[in-house]
Amino acid sequence: GGDQWVDADHCKRVRIDMRHLWLPGMPELQAQKLVGVGKHVCGAATDLAIRCMLSEAAPSRPHAETAPYPLGLGIALCCRNVCTWEAYINQQWVLDMGFTPDEFQSMCHMCSWAYSGSSTVQGPEVRLGRACQQFIDVGRALYLIQMGYDTSLHEYVSEEITRENRILVAWRTSVPGTQHHEDTAGVSVAP
Repeated sequence: GGDQWVDADHCKRVRIDMRHLWLPGMPELQAQKLVGVGKHVCGAATDLAIRCMLSEAAPSRPHAETAPYPLGLGIALCCRNVCTWEAYINQQWVLDMGFTPDEFQSMCHMCSWAYSGSSTVQGPEVRLGRACQQFIDVGRALYLIQMGYDTSLHEYVSEEITRENRILVAWRTSVPGTQHHEDTAGVSVAP
């Protein structure tokens, strides 16, 4: 079936809709340190992946002592035009910035404008599309900071290869049993 484990050189893979995946319910992951990696995790799937990785990160949650411990994640961002208000991970930030859920959906649609020009010619629509993409990405990064992660947004490949060339990286600055330095939390946005 689609939800069967596959073991290939100590790598576990399960095929399931991310919105139904609960990592603490997987015996193979109990009390394990995890790193999430995603490539072409389109739109709302990025938010679902972040939610899945962090759903049991808080020590106050049930099963906290045996829950997997997410150390970090790296997600190559794409297809922000198919993000949804319902799935977006940082709705409160959007509202705090003065936007409504309908305006957020319009912003998601405008993300596709980032590809209406060439990689060397950028008109106003392209710049607006890229600004909308960055707004969505920064909201995700800020959410991860609230959850105790340092974050950065980088280009991981040149724009000549693909214009969907941004990656969101998040990492914990402390691991259970180590000391956390509060002054290291932050977000880094590279051009």
